[in-house]
Amino acid sequence: MYFGRVIDSACMIWDGSTGQCDENKGACAVYSPSKFRHIYFGLAACIKLFAIMGSLTLCRLMIVRRNNARRTQSEDTPGATPSSLSPETGGTTVST
Repeated sequence: MYFGRVIDSACMIWDGSTGQCDENKGACAVYSPSKFRHIYFGLAACIKLFAIMGSLTLCRLMIVRRNNARRTQSEDTPGATPSSLSPETGGTTVST
């Protein structure tokens, strides 16, 4: 729906024969090629950029939470360092 609304802004000539679509404008008969290209690829690039930024933000949040959990776990276990805690052993210290 967003693509359609934005792509319609590249229309040069409207075919008003349908009378039912989008404020009685009808369908687009001719698009401006350069404007259409910039709008289509620009919109796709913006959506991808927001998706990448969201993914990076979630990854960063997961890393921070994991580090906070390890730090809290090492504070609860006297004499343990974060590197000596093993997730396979349920968070108990591993003797070397």
